[in-house]
Amino acid sequence: MSDLTMKIEEMKVEKDSLAIFWLSQGSFVFKTEHGKIIYIDPYLSNSVGRVYGQKRLVPIPIPPEEVRADSVVITHDHLDHLDPDTILPLSKVCDARFLGPLSCVYHLLEIKIDGDRIIEINRGETKVVEGMKISAVHAEHTEDSVGYVFDFDAIKVYISGDTKNHEKLIQRAESHVF
Repeated sequence: MSDLTMKIEEMKVEKDSLAIFWLSQGSFVFKTEHGKIIYIDPYLSNSVGRVYGQKRLVPIPIPPEEVRADSVVITHDHLDHLDPDTILPLSKVCDARFLGPLSCVYHLLEIKIDGDRIIEINRGETKVVEGMKISAVHAEHTEDSVGYVFDFDAIKVYISGDTKNHEKLIQRAESHVF
């Protein structure tokens, strides 16, 4: 088991706190005070290098087979955000639910993720999953890409996903965060 995997699993998160781990690229792990583990855009392979010839800039921090997640949240359907080389092995070792906009839902179904484990969340929608309130907000990248505002009561976190600056980003995020 990797050092980072052990650190995530063993970390005790205090009340009104949130542990955040950066995995590289736009990938993060949140661990809540209730012990819930949420992966955002996990890219834990070298599929972009294999497909497009672009090598990873940092080593793979956690093998997908070691992931123990309650939820996997995906911002958009690009290989370094919805990576089958990560998602498939991960889906076999934990019972995570997968959240993402419609294009991600289609891709998850295409790679044979059980539809009962998939939650569609599109721009402007808010869902409560595993006790966390998550709102999908505008991202200016693909047709249905999203950012997310995670509301953990005492803490709110905005993940923009891949996006360029756009007026809607600030308006939507402010309406959830402030």
